[in-house]
Amino acid sequence: MTAEAPILESLVGHLTRQQRRVLLLLCQGRTNKQIADEFGLKESTIKIHVKGILRRLGVQSRTQAVLLLCQSITPRESPLRDFDADRALFERLHLTERERDVLLGVRQGLLNKQIAFRLGVSHATVKAHVSEILRKLGVSSRTQLVIEVSNVNLNALRLGPLRNDVDRRLS
Repeated sequence: MTAEAPILESLVGHLTRQQRRVLLLLCQGRTNKQIADEFGLKESTIKIHVKGILRRLGVQSRTQAVLLLCQSITPRESPLRDFDADRALFERLHLTERERDVLLGVRQGLLNKQIAFRLGVSHATVKAHVSEILRKLGVSSRTQLVIEVSNVNLNALRLGPLRNDVDRRLS
């Protein structure tokens, strides 16, 4: 048994078997429709399962549920991560300073409205930045975005002109 097993069990131990199966597919970045098709169920049934998962995990969104699960399995700032590889990833993406600020907020599980408030920009601006980040990373959902960056060393993202006051506002 790994060190993560008790933490993971405390998170998902109270979920039903079906909710665990749905959560597993959420963590793979699947949409409700894709999960419904795989299980041979209606999408509305999957939505009910997702609502139950969110309630039992005490989170507001599927992205936060996936982030919580990823954090319980792998520490956020894992010393095993290759800092240079993470830095190269962000350099390759050519994220703007504001996109990095928004990505930090998404990575922390914040909603677009929360990110907008903390950065002093409009909700529409954050939504546009999230869309551009999704495009640059080649993923189609916020959940897939969180999965992609869940194990990335945040210090690699903070390189460059990111201001300390932005980090403080997002904390």
